[in-house]
Amino acid sequence: MDKDISLDLVTAFPLWLVILAVLLAFIFAVWSYVRTLPPVSRFLRWFLVSLRLFSLLGAIVILGQPVLDIKFLRVENARIIVLVDRSESMSVSQNNVIKDSLISSIITSESSADFWRKHKIEFVTFAEKIRKTTKKRDEVVREIPDGVGTNISDTWFEALTKFATDDVSAGLIISDGAHNVGPDPAYALS
Repeated sequence: MDKDISLDLVTAFPLWLVILAVLLAFIFAVWSYVRTLPPVSRFLRWFLVSLRLFSLLGAIVILGQPVLDIKFLRVENARIIVLVDRSESMSVSQNNVIKDSLISSIITSESSADFWRKHKIEFVTFAEKIRKTTKKRDEVVREIPDGVGTNISDTWFEALTKFATDDVSAGLIISDGAHNVGPDPAYALS
């Protein structure tokens, strides 16, 4: 989690105009008391110059309408909910590859390990409904795909309800897409 603070001073006029006004106020304050009648001591002259300068600066501040804008920025790792299909269809072989082994390779591969480390991941396994929630990748991989059916739509809505109060950045579904329970995900998720 990174934290950053930014301070911005915004005025009604451009900065160059404010700087010019301050410079002119200083010149005017000094010029006004170069000579005084009756003559006064050097200390009193500079005291009068500073009083006039502060009054002119006060007028510039009031007319400039400065606003101090303080922004606190907090950057956190994204929280991602990963729905992993653990139905029996995931244990079926397709093109001589068992679908479950593809999910295992996605979750445990070195190329995706950096992604899992950079984000707060919550794995949710499902079949006909949500089965369990874990933050450990190895628990998901060890779980045997033995669910009776695949209900992607209702599982998605159940996960939305379960994590509604959490600050979730994204949801990811890892499945073969073979739904056989509940409404068609193409219509339900659109």
